[in-house]
This record gives sequence, structure tokens and C-alpha cells, in this order.
Amino acid sequence: MKSPIGKEKFNIIIERNTFFFQDVEFEEGWEAYISSLANLLLLLRHNLKAASSNEDKKSVVADFIMSKQDGLSAILALCGISEELLLRLITLVRTIEDEELNKLVNRDNFPQVPLDREWSKNQLFKLVRTKRELAQGLVNLLFEGFSVPILRKSLPLFELKKLNFNKLDFSVESLVDSIVRLAKRGVRRRLSCN
Repeated sequence: MKSPIGKEKFNIIIERNTFFFQDVEFEEGWEAYISSLANLLLLLRHNLKAASSNEDKKSVVADFIMSKQDGLSAILALCGISEELLLRLITLVRTIEDEELNKLVNRDNFPQVPLDREWSKNQLFKLVRTKRELAQGLVNLLFEGFSVPILRKSLPLFELKKLNFNKLDFSVESLVDSIVRLAKRGVRRRLSCN
């Protein structure tokens, strides 16, 4: 059996490697979505300038999540948190009986649904846009979760550090932290499994 050479190897790499797959129509739509999230974050930063206390900032973020279709997605991007991690965190919150965590996330206001199924992304995103207590609880989780002992015990430090109020300052340091964590997420997993 003869191994491919030169141009054949190049064509195989381009055709079979998903990193090189191109769909112009999809890419243009995706770029528009990314730009809209970036613009939403710039709007949030502007709105946060008027907020003086942390409570005021949390209220601004809750309003933002509820009023903007992609507000929660923009907040997750700011924190470097994937939708998958958010769904796992919500599942953890729903299944753990911890007084401090329950209070932080306003768990008493969660819909009463069986715990045998994880909430879907669509379900969660709709709930936080329509239920203020749930939006406020999610904001508390995203920006104060690092302070809850059960989460410090349950989450790897790499993920726990994403749940930090400093992200709302839009400081260079917090944005650099988010960028580095995002870029090294898969590396951390591979190294911790070895």
C-alpha cells in the first residue's frame, strides 16, 4: 500500500479535518452572532458604569439577562463559562441540599420539576428571561459562587475561579484570565487525566 504524498496529503488533511472545514454561509452567520455578543458586552459594560455597589451591578446584570435575547450567552462569554458547564452547575444546584447554596441561587423559586432530568439549554435560558428570582439567583451563582464552601469542594479550582465578581469590572486582568482559561481548558483536562 502506497502512502499519500505532497498534494494528496494536503487534500486529505483539508477534506477530513474539521478545523479546516468551510461553509461560507454558516461562517458569515456565526461571525454576525459573535459580533452581536461582543456588542452586547460593550453595552453591559456601559450600563455597569452607573452602578456603584455590587448589589446594583448584580441588578444590572439580571436586567440584562432578562431583557436581551442573548444576554445570558454574553455573560457566559465574559466569564469564560460554556453552556455545558452552566447546565452541569444548575444540575448540581438542583440536586445538592446545601442551605448556603440554596439561598445564594434563590432555589425556593426554581420550578418544581423532577430531578431525574437535566434542564435543557432552551428551558434554562427561557426561565431566566421570564423569572426574575431565577435570573438573580443565576447572577449570584456566576459572580459569587466562588464563596460557597460546597462549590469550592465540588468544583475544580480551574472552573471555580470563573465564578468571580471581578469579571464585571471588565478589567484587563479579568479579561486576560478568561481568555487564558478558555484557551487552556482542554489542556487542563488532558493533563489531569494522565
